[in-house]
Amino acid sequence: MCSRAPALYNACTRFPDANDPNLKQAQESIVQLALGVLETYHLQDEMAIHMGRGLCSILHGFTSIEQLGEFGMPLDRNKSFSILLNTFIEGIHAVMLNQPET
Repeated sequence: MCSRAPALYNACTRFPDANDPNLKQAQESIVQLALGVLETYHLQDEMAIHMGRGLCSILHGFTSIEQLGEFGMPLDRNKSFSILLNTFIEGIHAVMLNQPET
């Protein structure tokens, strides 16, 4: 996943100047993109943010482990990632079933 462009991944996760308005705007655009994708699931505002954090954590964790070369077993990493995302999506569906109607 990130092994194809590790420098790009580093640039997206490590900001040289946290007060740079352009970087803040780019970061906010990424957050809005993730929330837009999750909007499909009609999650309530706070739950959408929790799920957005979860999705970012999944992406960051998987790519960090991959970048460090820690996936030593000879299994298809793309399949592992697909299973992980599908499990997350199943979790979203379970949350949707338990959300009060708005």
